[in-house]
Amino acid sequence: MSQDPPVPRTPERASSPAEEAPRQETGAAPAGTSDAAPAPEPARRRGRTAVLIASAAALGVLAGAATGYGIQWQRPPTPLPPLAGEALKYPKKPAASTKPLSADEDHLVVTDGDLRKLLLPKPGGAEVDERTGERVWKSAAEYADGFRSPAWMFTEVLDKNLRRVAHSAWTEKGDGMWVNIDLVQFRETDNGMSARMHFGAQKRYMPQEEHAGNVGTALPGTFDGRVFFRDAPVIEPGYLPRYEARALARRGDIVMDIVFNGTKPIDRKAAMDIAARQLERL
Repeated sequence: MSQDPPVPRTPERASSPAEEAPRQETGAAPAGTSDAAPAPEPARRRGRTAVLIASAAALGVLAGAATGYGIQWQRPPTPLPPLAGEALKYPKKPAASTKPLSADEDHLVVTDGDLRKLLLPKPGGAEVDERTGERVWKSAAEYADGFRSPAWMFTEVLDKNLRRVAHSAWTEKGDGMWVNIDLVQFRETDNGMSARMHFGAQKRYMPQEEHAGNVGTALPGTFDGRVFFRDAPVIEPGYLPRYEARALARRGDIVMDIVFNGTKPIDRKAAMDIAARQLERL
């Protein structure tokens, strides 16, 4: 690549004669006189007197500090005033042991037990989904496979310390509605943020047009749980129109994720009832 030719430096502007001439001080003899200007007086050199004075001042400060420390060291210690608060009192006997919490009261018993037992049982007459099964464990890869970007979701849940996924699926008798329930539990190492972040991320994109297309319906018994019914069915060539709905809620370290599918419009009352009954078991 060719380079631009170097730009010649602009020569500095020459000073005018007035600028070159030295400035004449007030009271100075005019040019051409025979009186010569007196020579400047040489600067005086600092003698040793100033050094001696500074050294003496420093020694005085050190001597004063040492004298003060010696006086304070020879004085007897002064006791501190008594505390204004009352003295601590201890029980004479140890407190009686408290009654252990029941399984209903101890949240850890619920979440650390067999998570599959918390899954809602299939209703009578419903057919179990043979592809997945009823009340089974799901791996992280199997759970991620239900999303549009399985590889991304697989990494996402592992980064959020996924612990386990309990799963159950069946097809309702009559309208043929397919129900898929996932209880997604995380290892909470940062004040419950993992489950909260996963729940929030899933709920955040549901109102988009390509998903539900609406803000959903509040799920009773929750602060921010929602049930999203898709506005329009999914149309794919060679398949019947597919209607969808999804329920999302959180209980502690568990995210409830329920998907409803069917070739007929989803029964809103039935879907809300399933979501509410599953939430009660958590």
